[in-house]
Amino acid sequence: MSKTNDNTGELKATASSVILTFYNDIQSLNHHYALYRAYLAEFNVIAKANFNIEALDESQKHKITDTLTNCRYYINKTTLMSKALLEIIVKDPKDRRKIVKEIETSQAKIEDQFIIVRDDMEEFTVAINKLLLLDVIKSVMISATELTNQAFS
Repeated sequence: MSKTNDNTGELKATASSVILTFYNDIQSLNHHYALYRAYLAEFNVIAKANFNIEALDESQKHKITDTLTNCRYYINKTTLMSKALLEIIVKDPKDRRKIVKEIETSQAKIEDQFIIVRDDMEEFTVAINKLLLLDVIKSVMISATELTNQAFS
């Protein structure tokens, strides 16, 4: 096998790993956002801009803040990864800017919120999930899945 073919295989494997990690991170974000909503419902709280976490008991505060910490982690991770992937995958700068702007706009709303407003969190989560529906991302994910399956079969 030639050196070029070896590098191509390694490149495809690396790209597959990155895409699948991105997918898993989005799923983790979805999980933590759903958990956050469940806690808000369980505690009979509506997370609005004037939400007072001090009204909750210590256990409830802990659940909310831990979940929000995880949400912030995946918000930051998926935002950075989406920008990098879009830079590589979406060749038209106009299309790329439109997608990135939607993500950045929704992220900016929640960036400085200690208690994230539920609707703002949902807006970001939807925006980042839309990336998985782009045709180019779907085709790369299919290739990534196929390569991963080949590697472990």
